[in-house]
Amino acid sequence: ILIAVAIPVFNAASANAETKTCQANERTLSGAVQQYVAAAPGNVEADATQANLVPGYLRAWPVCPKAAANAYTMTGGMYDCADVAH
Repeated sequence: ILIAVAIPVFNAASANAETKTCQANERTLSGAVQQYVAAAPGNVEADATQANLVPGYLRAWPVCPKAAANAYTMTGGMYDCADVAH
């Protein structure tokens, strides 16, 4: 009986942790983009690609715990995760 209760609770906690991690990654990317734009007058959000942000503004590119390694794409100046469940 204990297992029947514990497994759904564990699954819900794991899903919540993955969502929070992905949201934190998106905030980290947003902060790196803002630093990139502020660093030089010619820097614009559209140029804030992985190649321009790592290693100068990020030590490593974040990885979504649910999606592929390159799950984050820029849309309208903000990075979004490819996993729409977040």
